[in-house]
Amino acid sequence: MVGKSALVSAIAAASLSFGAAAPASAQAYPTHPIIMVVPLAPGGSTDVLGRIMAQAMGAKLGQPVVVENTAGAAGTIGVTRAERSAPDGYTILWGMWGTNVANGAIYNLGFDLLNDFEPVALVATQPFLIDARKTMPANNLKELVAWLKANADKATMGNSGVGSPHPGSQKQREHHNCEHDDNTVGCCRPTRYTHGGNQGCQPSNDCLQPYR
Repeated sequence: MVGKSALVSAIAAASLSFGAAAPASAQAYPTHPIIMVVPLAPGGSTDVLGRIMAQAMGAKLGQPVVVENTAGAAGTIGVTRAERSAPDGYTILWGMWGTNVANGAIYNLGFDLLNDFEPVALVATQPFLIDARKTMPANNLKELVAWLKANADKATMGNSGVGSPHPGSQKQREHHNCEHDDNTVGCCRPTRYTHGGNQGCQPSNDCLQPYR
């Protein structure tokens, strides 16, 4: 791990990474608190799993593992924060496939996720879900696509951030050339909607609260 940041994935292939090189003496490590950078907003599954892991790691290591939520730009702000941290083993990155893999494939981040981070562990996996208010008439994906086609531009879709690689994001629409695609994937025309990006999944879920 020398010379690299450490990365742990914890959601939908979440991951943990060290934002630093390994300490010279493993026996003396750690001698003070460790920062766990979570590149998404508090309250989402990535954050919750990170906090569970941080508590367990702190008990095992004998030093606190402090969760630092650094949200924004679909996670790239937090990932950059970890990448720029001192190479001393006291900053680790907790993320998921979007923040720790897909963003690096889509954008020029100014660093290389594969070469500048050291993967530590795959901690958990989870599926992606489509959630809607109870009054939504659609009961499955096929009915949802049909409803969106019949109600163009009347729906708003929220995800974990503008530029996010999550399904339905603006970046996904551009990547799949959705402006000219007539298939029924759900993110492409004629199934149109207003995109409302947030700084994490929990803020998107909160937007549904008034409608429940």
